Amino acid sequence: MLTIFNRRKLLSDTSAEELARVRGILKREGIPCTQKTIRPRGVVGRSLDAATTSRYWVSYRWAGGDLTPFIYTLYVRRKDYERAKACCW
Repeated sequence: MLTIFNRRKLLSDTSAEELARVRGILKREGIPCTQKTIRPRGVVGRSLDAATTSRYWVSYRWAGGDLTPFIYTLYVRRKDYERAKACCW
């Protein structure tokens, strides 16, 4: 079981494809992992994005905004960290 006391961050990325690739490698190697997903923009920010899209018929990202929908963080056990790092990179 992974807890906050015995885990170490292996990956922090905005790409779901990269997360899936690394999780697949860890699963194949038998290394347990957990993930945490956060949204950096709150409710107000997402409301402003929706208002921009509806008002100007253009995506917030295309209007020059720096939109990062999710940040994925992947954790492994401390004792498995070196082996996981060697397998994934």
